[in-house]
Amino acid sequence: MKRIVVAAVLGAFVATVFGQDRAKPPAFETASIKLSKTTEGSDSDSTPGYFRGSGTLKAFIRMAYGVSNEQIDGGPKWLDQDRYDIEARADSPAQGPQLMEMLQTLLGERCKLEFHRENKVFSGYALVVAKNGLKITDVPPGDSHSMNGGRGSLIGQNVTLSRLATNLSRVLATPVANETGNSGVFDFKLTWAPEATSPSATARDENLNGPSLFTALQEQLGLRLESRKVSVEVLILDHVDKPTQN
Repeated sequence: MKRIVVAAVLGAFVATVFGQDRAKPPAFETASIKLSKTTEGSDSDSTPGYFRGSGTLKAFIRMAYGVSNEQIDGGPKWLDQDRYDIEARADSPAQGPQLMEMLQTLLGERCKLEFHRENKVFSGYALVVAKNGLKITDVPPGDSHSMNGGRGSLIGQNVTLSRLATNLSRVLATPVANETGNSGVFDFKLTWAPEATSPSATARDENLNGPSLFTALQEQLGLRLESRKVSVEVLILDHVDKPTQN
């Protein structure tokens, strides 16, 4: 009887430990945060397993959570004033979304960032299906999914249209809501002229290296952006500290 009890307790302990391991958020192996010497703007670049960025803490929150300025509410004044340089490395060739999840963990650990989510109505864009229907077909859900972007491109693997809308929001710096009514997952590649992210950009302007983002969405994916009031998720900041530097 004692052996059964001990085995049960040990099993519960092992299950708890492994459960905690699985729930542990992804994190950088090493990370440096320092006050920046730059005085304006924000920028970042990344390669597999590496992230570097410069800007305000609000800019890093935007990067990490894929939101626009309008989707961050609250916080102290210095959030938009003090500037930092972040350089971080992962212990694996993590890319795009994985690096952003690690940046989320870093902000939580070093800035004690806490927030809750609410939906608010903004002027923005609704992502809808174009007149002639989707030009991409859904794929069976898989264990892995990714959304990687470059200058003038977005490549999605096993991702929802809601996630595409979130990334379009980052590109346009304007709230974008998925109003397609489609909950499937898709593989796709979207490319456009990097300088043409305005609805007024001519579809095939001879000075543009490709279509505008608005044209590319219709031609390549069968989707359209409509200007309207949209309900989007907002991060309401409950607590944030100035980051511990090193």
